[in-house]
Parts: sequence; structure tokens; C-alpha cells
Amino acid sequence: MTKKRGWVVAGAVFVALVAVFYVIGGMNQTGETAGPTPTTSSPAAPTTVATTPQTPASSLTGPPTSSQASARNGSLDWSEDLLEAGGTPALDAATSLVETFVPVCRGTGGEGAPYAGSVHPMALVGPSEDSSGNQWGHTVAQADQFRAETGHSVPAALRPRSTSQVQLVTCVTERLVPAPSCGTYTRGSDGASGELRRTKGTVTVRVRIATTGALIGQRTFDRSPPSCPTTASGPVASGEPPWMLDGQTPGLAEAYSFVTALLTGSPR
Repeated sequence: MTKKRGWVVAGAVFVALVAVFYVIGGMNQTGETAGPTPTTSSPAAPTTVATTPQTPASSLTGPPTSSQASARNGSLDWSEDLLEAGGTPALDAATSLVETFVPVCRGTGGEGAPYAGSVHPMALVGPSEDSSGNQWGHTVAQADQFRAETGHSVPAALRPRSTSQVQLVTCVTERLVPAPSCGTYTRGSDGASGELRRTKGTVTVRVRIATTGALIGQRTFDRSPPSCPTTASGPVASGEPPWMLDGQTPGLAEAYSFVTALLTGSPR
């Protein structure tokens, strides 16, 4: 009886094992065939990139100012109204004349009108060829200053309406030349002794024909040297000797008669 019961138990175990293996095998088969469901992707829609139209550089700077427009077409605006950015159209006009006619001061003809008729519009260049040092031109651009310096109103021929009207160019050169020495001084502050030298200012005015550079007139003006001081002190005797006492250079006032006489009359 006991032996028969053992065989029954063994058979039950065998059937249980077969059932287990069957279940595991089914699960493996299911795992091999099952998987993530393939997804069908639609073609990606093209991406639209918004672009901002480029603004031409010229429109970014706004409309040209009166001085810029003048530079483009050669016209000159002599109005003295103060601009928002500083300066005046008249100062711009004086600068334009310098930039255009500097080569004439070196003897080279260029832009301008033939030297003819009875009125001869003129550009002033100097004392410096750099437009920032064009003191005489700046004086012409400021009627009040011109009147205060010369005692006269600005002649119309010194304010040409365009660079193409200019017949003559006045070229101004300043120099300091040696003048008689004041002699030997002793500085009171420390007893240093040395010579006190002087200079006097001169200005040479040359008038040339704009289109050819030919010279039609020249004159040199000067001012007296500064007076010699009684003692060597202050700025006069600063630094190491010899000391220098510089004079002042003449201005448009001294040359007014010479320059304006060339604005009218028959060509020379």
C-alpha cells in the first residue's frame, strides 16, 4: 500500500512539472512575438522661418542734413541759424570751401569758375590747411564777428553760393619770426639768469586763381613784437632760460583792404 502511494505522488509531481514548463514556454513564445507596436510617422511638415526684411543702410541714417546735401551738389548755405547738433550751415560752408580748395593753395588748379567778369567770388583757406584751423573762413561765416574784427559787413563775394562759382582762393600762412631780444634778466624767485627772446607774428596772404592755381597777388602783414617787461617773473620766465616772449599774429582786419580789393574789377 505504501509503495502504491509513492507512485501516485511521483506521478502528481511529474504532471505538475509538465504544466509549469508548458506555462513558461507559452510565456516565452508570447514575449518573443509581442513587442512595441510600430508607429508610422508622417513626413515632417517643413518649418517656416520668419525673416525680417533688411532695411537699406541709407534709410537708417535718415534724410541728409543741409550740410551733407550741400557737399553732394556743391551748393553752400550761409545761414547762421544754430543747428541742433551744434554749429551752423555757414560754418559748414566755410569748411566745405577749405576741403575743396586746399590744392589750389599748393599751386594746383581745380574746381571753380573762370577768372572773368567784374565780381570775383572768393574762398578763404587758412591760416591752417586743416578745416578746424580755418579761422579766417570761420570769421566770414559769422557776420557779427566779421564786423567786430574788421568794422565792415561781410562782402557777398566772400560767401559764394556754390563751389562752382569760386574764381579766387585766398591762402593764409602764419609765422612767428625772431624780433630783437629783450636782453638778459635775473629771475627773482631763484636767481636764475638768462636771455629773454621775442618773436613777432606775421601772416602772408596769397591770392590764386581757383581753376589754374596761378598767383595774382601776395602780401605779408606783421604786428609789432610784445614789449619787454621790467622784470623776469611769472609765465614770462617759467622753465629754464632762454625764455621766449611770443607776439600775436595779424588777422583778417589787417588784410581786409588787400583781400576785398581783389573781389571786384577787371581780372589781373
